[in-house]
Amino acid sequence: MEDKKSSFILIAMVAIVAIVALVVLVLNVGEKRAVVTTEKESLGELVAKGGIVKGPVFDTNCTPVCNDSDNGFDIFSFGIVTKTSSACTVSYYNDYCVGNYTLKEYYCSGTSVASNITSCPAGYICLNGACHYNATIECYNNYDCGPSYNSTYCSGNKSCTHIVNSYCANPGTPSSYCYNETNTTCVNCEYGCNYSTGLCNDYTRYCYDSDGGFNYNVSGYANSSSGILFDYCQTNKLLAEAYCTVDLMPDYYFYNCTYNCSSGRCS
Repeated sequence: MEDKKSSFILIAMVAIVAIVALVVLVLNVGEKRAVVTTEKESLGELVAKGGIVKGPVFDTNCTPVCNDSDNGFDIFSFGIVTKTSSACTVSYYNDYCVGNYTLKEYYCSGTSVASNITSCPAGYICLNGACHYNATIECYNNYDCGPSYNSTYCSGNKSCTHIVNSYCANPGTPSSYCYNETNTTCVNCEYGCNYSTGLCNDYTRYCYDSDGGFNYNVSGYANSSSGILFDYCQTNKLLAEAYCTVDLMPDYYFYNCTYNCSSGRCS
């Protein structure tokens, strides 16, 4: 009786082992997968290095597959390419920056992994494995810094030209900025400087005021190379006072007399 009981237990254990083996066989039938494990570093750390992650291979005959998380050659999005080889080894390749303005972009070419080093467009910088628009760029060329200009003016008996040129330093980069360079040149005028135009007179010009300037109580005149003007009363209180301008031209200044105007003067 005891021998029969032992035989029954042995048969039961064999049956259990057979069932477990059958279940494992069924679970491994179907699509083959490569299993990736690592003991020393996390997957994220390895991906950050752009390295290849490998682990124990449970299958040895896989269909090569390449997947790109940013769906191809997209420099404006960060992506990771996942490559499964025919030997069931899985590798990861992530986009990363090569300097401030250059990106190394990984993408799939069929079932293979391809890469390209490309420059970000003007106005973009490389950050965290993608090109991003940089709104802090001040200028892309000299025209962004305003027009260059010049002005001409008189300084005493000199005609002077003031020139301002606008420039963009480090165009199209985050360190770009605008600056101006100025230059002033003056020349002596032989016949005086015309304050209306800032240019030298091209002929001999003179003007003489007989009453010495704005003398409203004396009737006088302004005699010049271009003509003569006399003081006169426009009304019984408004005096037209002839005088010489800084350009040596005769002109009138209208002055209201305190009392009356007569014979070209205030009285």
